[in-house]
Amino acid sequence: MLCFIDTEQYQLRSITPEAAAYQRSVNLQYGDECYSINVEQLSNKVAFGCGSNILIYNSILEYEIHTSFEKNIRSVAHCTKRNELYYLKTNRAVGYMSADCFAFEQELKIYSSTNN
Repeated sequence: MLCFIDTEQYQLRSITPEAAAYQRSVNLQYGDECYSINVEQLSNKVAFGCGSNILIYNSILEYEIHTSFEKNIRSVAHCTKRNELYYLKTNRAVGYMSADCFAFEQELKIYSSTNN
């Protein structure tokens, strides 16, 4: 059973002029175009799914760690209870790994099709 109750998942979309309000700019050290962002509420860790990388930033948006994959990461979620990161790749594979050290990557399932 997955435990995403204490996380917030955001899907990045094109910003319209009416919706844009500048708050703060973060220069991401790794990755390409970012597809998703996840804020873990208890620790305020921020996970970005950028290109083929997952980037972790702390609560004041300072870089902490990242990991790279062969395929692009489309979505990222943090499970606080088990301290694991779950992700969806562009090849429709869902996997997870330890959020502490990005070790022990496990693939859960490959979907035959997905929608946005």
